[in-house]
Amino acid sequence: MAAKKALDRQRETEENAKYVLADKENETFVLKTETTGGKKIITLKDLKNCTVSIPKDKTVLIKVFVENCTGTSLTISTKLLTSHVELTHCNDITLNANDYTLSTVQIDMCDGVTLNYGKNTFGVVDEFGDCNDRVYHSGVKNLTVNVEGESGKKSVQCDYLKDGAVQIAEASPEEYQFVTQILKDTKELVTDHLIRVGPKFLTQREIDAAGGESAIAAMELSERMAECEKHKADGNAAFSNGEYGQAILLYSMVIDKTQEDANKAKDNKKLHCPKVHVVSLANRSACFLKMGNPEKALVDAEACVNADPGYIKGIFRKGMALHAMGEYEKALPVLAKSLELEPKNKQIKQALQFCEIKLQQELRKRMEG
Repeated sequence: MAAKKALDRQRETEENAKYVLADKENETFVLKTETTGGKKIITLKDLKNCTVSIPKDKTVLIKVFVENCTGTSLTISTKLLTSHVELTHCNDITLNANDYTLSTVQIDMCDGVTLNYGKNTFGVVDEFGDCNDRVYHSGVKNLTVNVEGESGKKSVQCDYLKDGAVQIAEASPEEYQFVTQILKDTKELVTDHLIRVGPKFLTQREIDAAGGESAIAAMELSERMAECEKHKADGNAAFSNGEYGQAILLYSMVIDKTQEDANKAKDNKKLHCPKVHVVSLANRSACFLKMGNPEKALVDAEACVNADPGYIKGIFRKGMALHAMGEYEKALPVLAKSLELEPKNKQIKQALQFCEIKLQQELRKRMEG
């Protein structure tokens, strides 16, 4: 209930920060602080043949949204905190950025958009020598990007179908992602297809610069391993709280993902069973023991030992699983090996002593029986 109230308050705060100009036709608007009431997010919606300007003002705006507008011109002459404008489902729209950088413009499902950038408002190189200004677009026809640079005007025409958008799996051509930007080295204004690499989108140029497909595969693997480490840590926290079912789920996510990578790898010796995989098997085995399922605990422990024969926790879990199943003769040498590898471990010593007692009791019963 408290979480819902907090979410509702956040939504209310966001809504209160928005100024919406909607359902207007053939009008001109100058959006100053007096007009917007000092609100920091501007939304233009369902405007037809309107002219809108946002002049330099004392109020610092955060972001501008343009939705379902037709035949409308927008001129932004003030600085946006996020340097971000979004246009969606618009037709015949002109966006003029004359004074300040618009680092990110996102355009989706539009037809006939013209972006006009003044000097030093696009393709600006930062203090680190990078240029991070981008126009992202998908499902956009007849897009024109004009950039006024030091060496003159640069222009590029974009159309998602002409630029090669196709259906990929369940994603339609309209969802095919493009980016228009100025290249750092050549200063060309170009449009490239964006390729999903893990959680990121990169152009083919960026993939080639990173070292090609093998480098990208390594990057993807690194990101997946970081995700697995996060799941393992969350599993450890759940285990500490006695939430063994939740811990099993989290460890299983790690085990499945790392095993899938190992199965896909051409060089299994390189990727097979990373440490996070081995540890998660041992930890899941401990969960099954806590839940009274030693058979499943034994399966995980044996898989752990097969993956890393020297991993002490895997050996110990195997001994404990056999012990819990009443297999004392089998458990004893496994626990003894655990103690040999870690002779100062009190938990292993106690387990071994208890197993010896249980085995002696069982042998005595056999002799008496």
